[in-house]
Amino acid sequence: AGLGALLSLVEVPTAFVAERLKLSRPKAAALVTLFLALVGALPALSSGPLAHVKVGGRTFFELYDHLSSNVFMPATAILICVFAAWVFGTARMQKSLSNEGALSNGRQARLLGFIVRWVAPLCIGVIMLEGLR
Repeated sequence: AGLGALLSLVEVPTAFVAERLKLSRPKAAALVTLFLALVGALPALSSGPLAHVKVGGRTFFELYDHLSSNVFMPATAILICVFAAWVFGTARMQKSLSNEGALSNGRQARLLGFIVRWVAPLCIGVIMLEGLR
């Protein structure tokens, strides 16, 4: 099961690299796998042979942890809010939440639309800024 999940994660960058660099799929897969192994090895080695190597005062493990927790996750959450509220639209979101009008939850759907459009991105942004201090 773990190998299947890994293959699905590597598929998109492999297809991208093969298409952009005009490489065969096996070569693109090898290149992506090598890159991911090198990038993934840095935090694994930061408690051993690379413990003395610091980037911005942090080991690679601490740097990866900081970036994923304080930058990437909040930024992704804000982008999801922007997509849901502004691209997908609150009207379509309300229609989906009411099961095409079968449910009488219009007030709750409108409230959720308001929260996703205005409140959640602001709160997530504050949390993100606090995490970057």
